[in-house]
Amino acid sequence: MKRLLSFMILVVVLVSASTIVAKAEEIPNNAYYSISITALTFRDEKGNNIGTVPENEILTVLGVDPRDSKRDWVLWNEKEGSVIRTGTESLGITVAEYAKKAMVKTELNMRIPENYEFITTVPQGAEVSVLYEDNFHHERWVVDYQGIVGSVLKSGLLVYGKTDLIIVDIEKQTVRMIKDGRVYIYSRVVTGLEGTHDTPKGLYTICSMERNATLKGADYSTKVKYWMPFYKGYGFHDASWRSNFGGSIFRTNGSHGCVNMPEHIAKTMYENAYVGYLVMVV
Repeated sequence: MKRLLSFMILVVVLVSASTIVAKAEEIPNNAYYSISITALTFRDEKGNNIGTVPENEILTVLGVDPRDSKRDWVLWNEKEGSVIRTGTESLGITVAEYAKKAMVKTELNMRIPENYEFITTVPQGAEVSVLYEDNFHHERWVVDYQGIVGSVLKSGLLVYGKTDLIIVDIEKQTVRMIKDGRVYIYSRVVTGLEGTHDTPKGLYTICSMERNATLKGADYSTKVKYWMPFYKGYGFHDASWRSNFGGSIFRTNGSHGCVNMPEHIAKTMYENAYVGYLVMVV
């Protein structure tokens, strides 16, 4: 009887833990943001130490760690883990408003504010932190790019919190949907087969939205529940035939060019997107 009870408890804990882990694929509506007020031990779902969260890092709190009510399950640097609750405090504002993050729309030259000497080139799709308006030129912002500080044109940036934006990261195989200054979706995806059907990088907008569509090509005809094209025949849709997303799948078993997503992610995107929604593939 004791063995059976122990087994049942273990099953409950494991189910609860897997439920929390799955939440990282779709940021829940009750998620909130915290900042680490001291260095924190970062633990995985098994309780193993997987790193240290430095002081003043932004964390997305997904829920309470099912194994320890004194810890929170968080998303940090695109990894899921647990941190002790007393080492964090609520920001009360979104990540976008706190960090003033921006995405580079087109390649930008970074210059020294005082004399505009060239410093470096910031590539399209890079993420920068907006520090303040350039005092010498009000059409420019002073930003931090990977520890390099300089001035860039405002028109070349999309500031989170001011722009509804979907970001597809080919290398990381992720999609983020930002709306009204908060992250609605963070999910693993599968993009076009590398080298054969690459998903084209660039800045686009969702051009139409359709339920229960049939996608056709030279060698396929596929039914999907949610279809949101953003460039020619490329778009977002559910992929019920896939059981796994993310990682290196796109290198050997990628799509014909579309962004394949879990059905619940496609549903959430469909319900929150609109024709004209900005899409950046990087």
